[in-house]
Amino acid sequence: MPRWLVFAALTAVALLLSGCGGGGGVGCEVTGSGAKETKTIKLPSYTKLEVGTGIAADVSIGTVASFSIELYSNVADYLDVKVVSDTLQIRMKPHVCNHGARATVVVTEALQSLTASGGSPVTIDKLNGPLDASGGSSVDVSDTLSNSDTFSDVFISSSGGSEVTVQKLTSVGDASIDTSDGGPVSVKEGSAKSTHVSASDGSDVKLGNFQASTGVFSANGGSSVDGMVLDTLSLSLSGGSDVETFVKTKAGGTCSGGGSVTIVGGADTSGISTSGGCTLSDPEKAASLVEVAV
Repeated sequence: MPRWLVFAALTAVALLLSGCGGGGGVGCEVTGSGAKETKTIKLPSYTKLEVGTGIAADVSIGTVASFSIELYSNVADYLDVKVVSDTLQIRMKPHVCNHGARATVVVTEALQSLTASGGSPVTIDKLNGPLDASGGSSVDVSDTLSNSDTFSDVFISSSGGSEVTVQKLTSVGDASIDTSDGGPVSVKEGSAKSTHVSASDGSDVKLGNFQASTGVFSANGGSSVDGMVLDTLSLSLSGGSDVETFVKTKAGGTCSGGGSVTIVGGADTSGISTSGGCTLSDPEKAASLVEVAV
């Protein structure tokens, strides 16, 4: 099955399960309709955020913290917003459909973690800590995702066909990206000391100009990892998965069951073992052989 079809199917299922589809349906006790209203809620302080049940959220840093949410008036009483153990939780009570809810969240400093579930689309400018998207959600970090003062590593997790886009990722330690079930993850630029990437079940990871000294890539089930600049790379591919990346010094590992490995940058690729129809491409090495032959 094509990757885009897997992603679309998983997203649709997640929206149905979350009870926040476009209209009424099985499990819907109330369906949003008619006029909308905006509720402003005064909240205690928090450093983490959880958004669920398909609620959209726009998070930004400002001089004064505030929270407001727009939704259909006839489902306003079903809104469930509270701070628990330093975490702001935004969700609807069960069996509400088509709530049309969008929250505007202003914080005075970058949050320390973000969890999006149940098909919730979230935009956030800065995040200093782990990011977890599941159930067909989408998260767009429009500025920078970085490690916190407590932890030197950065963690990105995407499952259930969720989509994550990060404009810039910075970590003084490791950057870990784990995606499954067809979820696309994109990092445009940034740097880390090391990087671990795990992609499964038709997932796509695009790493742009992101840089690290060492990288470990694992991909299976027709997944792909593209981009990034590394000094050394260790990889493990299976099930028709593909990797295309830039490595300066040395690349090693295994590739089996179809798929392909393309290494640019002039690295030593003699440590890569291929089997079962996997192909290894080293454009720089191929060009040098052509020059010698001529």
